[in-house]
Amino acid sequence: MGKFFSKISNYFKEVRLEFRKVVWPPFDDVTVSVGVVISTVAIAAVLVFTIDFVYAQIIRLLF
Repeated sequence: MGKFFSKISNYFKEVRLEFRKVVWPPFDDVTVSVGVVISTVAIAAVLVFTIDFVYAQIIRLLF
């Protein structure tokens, strides 16, 4: 059982060391990227809603 906890402890130590090697992007870049993602998702949602609404109206007229 001690070997098991030793392996887990070693794993988290290695994870911490790897996180120190990561080059994190500047906050401004992250902010811009988040804005682009949110805008893209909003545009896609409006597009899907519009297409769905138009198709629903066409189906209502036909039946």
